[in-house]
Amino acid sequence: MTTFEPTTEDKQHRHHEAMKQLVADFGPLFPRHVGEKPALPFDSESWAEYEAARRDQYVNVMLPYWQKLVPVYAAALSYPFGDDIGQLQTSVEVCPADMDAQQNSLLRLLEKSKLRMAWRSLAEWYVTQQAYYTDGQRKALSELKREHHEGSNPLAEIPLYQSIMRVSCHQLICMPVSQWDAMFSQTAQYEPGSIDAKTIKRLAVRVARVFNAPPLADIELLAQSSSWGEPIVWNMGQGGLTVSKSCHGMDDRHVDEFGRPHSPDAKDKRSWRFDGFCAQIRVILEDGIPWYMTVLAPTHFVHHVMYYPNR
Repeated sequence: MTTFEPTTEDKQHRHHEAMKQLVADFGPLFPRHVGEKPALPFDSESWAEYEAARRDQYVNVMLPYWQKLVPVYAAALSYPFGDDIGQLQTSVEVCPADMDAQQNSLLRLLEKSKLRMAWRSLAEWYVTQQAYYTDGQRKALSELKREHHEGSNPLAEIPLYQSIMRVSCHQLICMPVSQWDAMFSQTAQYEPGSIDAKTIKRLAVRVARVFNAPPLADIELLAQSSSWGEPIVWNMGQGGLTVSKSCHGMDDRHVDEFGRPHSPDAKDKRSWRFDGFCAQIRVILEDGIPWYMTVLAPTHFVHHVMYYPNR
């Protein structure tokens, strides 16, 4: 009996048709922002006026849009595609309702939890110990790097493309609910290196299929995206979650890219610390084990999606 094997052209055609269906299914789910891009008073000599304008954008434009966008993540995580045909159960677990609640959630996760303890330890070594580089210190550094690598296991970065150009990124934190609880516990053992990397990648790919090139443009433009043939997911380090350089993570005005505390620039009149938003999706896998996917959305990412594509 001869088994038919589809040609490369057949596979590409099927993939293209499946992607067109994905765009058709998700296009109506995305919120549309109505109105012109609000302009900041860059030429104003009054920082109070500038601060008021920025806060108004954050509270009255971007945060409401983000809250409408969060359910799309739950839909993306439940959407079977290609070889990943599992129908996962998903729901929005947490989406802080106002600016203060958003900031408190980000502070609890990024500063107070165990999520980035390894990164802080490694950053402290580079700042205080590097000048004393002995054999013992070399062993200590090796261990710190190992812990940092394991600690970054639950993280993923999803780039946002406009045609072939990457214009922004946002980040995901994926782990079983039991590990999430341990991350905030004083007694339970948090073991990020033991979290199943295949499941992390699986969930991140489901998000990337929808958010690498959001279905908010003509299909011809979307098909030019670098991610049209295959979703793009990048590895992420703990420190990068708050490094906004080159439109990656969100800005943390109280910590530099090496984890060193510092005072915000005197010209920066923002009354909040983290320049971004967060939300959490509960995912029930086929084996019944509950997971959390926490989405970290820098304001530059939300802005690009709101006005996607920028022509």
